[in-house]
Amino acid sequence: MKKFISFLFVAILLCFAANSYAAMGYVSAKSSDVDIKLFGSEQMWPTFISNASFNSDVQGAIGREDGNEREFDIRNQFRMGWDIQGDKWTGFFILEDDINATKTNTDRVENGLNSSGGFGLEKLQFTYEFCKCFVLEAGWNDKFLDIQSGGLLYGDDHPFIGFKGGEKNWNYELLFLSIRNDGKDNIKVRPGATFNGSQDNLFAYTAKFAYTFDTGAGKFTVSPFAAYQNNSIARANSYYFGFEGYGKLGMITPRFEVVYAGGKQDGVTNSDKTVDNLDISAWAAYLSFEFAVNKAFNPYIGGYYISGDGDGNDGDISNFQGITGISKFTSTFGMGYGDAMTDTNALGMVLYDINPILVTPTGAALGSGYGGIGGASKNAQPGLIFLGLGFKGDLSDVMAKGLSYKIQTYYLQYEDTGALEDYAGRKISDDLAWGFTWNLSYALNKHFTVLNTSTVIIPDNAIEDLRNSKDYNDTMFVNTTELVWRF
Repeated sequence: MKKFISFLFVAILLCFAANSYAAMGYVSAKSSDVDIKLFGSEQMWPTFISNASFNSDVQGAIGREDGNEREFDIRNQFRMGWDIQGDKWTGFFILEDDINATKTNTDRVENGLNSSGGFGLEKLQFTYEFCKCFVLEAGWNDKFLDIQSGGLLYGDDHPFIGFKGGEKNWNYELLFLSIRNDGKDNIKVRPGATFNGSQDNLFAYTAKFAYTFDTGAGKFTVSPFAAYQNNSIARANSYYFGFEGYGKLGMITPRFEVVYAGGKQDGVTNSDKTVDNLDISAWAAYLSFEFAVNKAFNPYIGGYYISGDGDGNDGDISNFQGITGISKFTSTFGMGYGDAMTDTNALGMVLYDINPILVTPTGAALGSGYGGIGGASKNAQPGLIFLGLGFKGDLSDVMAKGLSYKIQTYYLQYEDTGALEDYAGRKISDDLAWGFTWNLSYALNKHFTVLNTSTVIIPDNAIEDLRNSKDYNDTMFVNTTELVWRF
């Protein structure tokens, strides 16, 4: 009964928003010192998948937020949020239901259970402004260190407490991120479980500064950043130093990033079965250039370098692993949700990160790495060399208003497979794959957009070597349609 009353209340609010404030796209309630606005979205992603394992006889999967998707999947995400503006303080929160759309996940009940993820609190953030240069913030919302360039280090919506501030040409942000606290979570999930304190934590601390200056040919931003990650689950402590740059220089938009990782991971089992405490020393870089030829045609070119581990017994870790990479949503090569490259488990990638952190040769026993989304990475990872080019544009003036496109091709190569070879006991090629991705987007109006994204990945010798079979050479194809309503 409570669920029905809550749903009825929400439905009335939505109807009120649609009927009374259709032009603005939100409903607003305002008192003498607080302004509250309602907003929301409905997004549906039907996806067709072929040869995700690169072997037509073996079912594979791509890993997305609704879990592993195989052959055909419909992800559905409904969000409703409130934006709050007060005197020196702000707040917002988003409620979300994010499911793999099937009968048991929607309005049907089987065996007395509904397997939907539930309509719950997805994002939240509140702030208090002491002055422009000192703002307290807390909650869990999207935060980024390097999304304007390569997205190599961090971008996610983990719980945080922090401070930010700035003036016209500069800003900063300091954050404490609580990524995992498994011991306390286990007590909730499994009554009687013990809490091991600091042995069950994954925390991060980040700092970012950005300064924008006028070059005479356009505005350009330089942003140094630093982070420290305490991953006691993997017995690792890692620190990061780097910087990114981006902006307009006439018709050219350059973007670059360099980041170094150092630290230590204890209790790592080497490929020769000895156990050692290893030093971390690794780095990664990104560079791209976009050329504004005209509104309908903007070519771009660039690449990534992510160092790999070349030796499974040399006493150190030379593979770069970020905290949570976010390259899928970066400006130049990021293609958004529909792009399946960074979701392809068979490449060793997961969710948003171009960095292959889960590469595991058949028959090899790998331990935990020191980074990756949720601390999920494996050790002895090979890194990556990515070289890509493409073009994009807005076709509103030449074909149809609201129509745009983006097309790119790229070559993928593991940077160093030496450590993987030590653990697998066989030769593993560096040559990974060729890929093609294209996207069409048509905004029919400001509230409804249709997108379609296709990804084709042609495997090279590395896939056959990883699986130790010549049967893993089939081309993968993924097509995702996105239906997006916003209000």
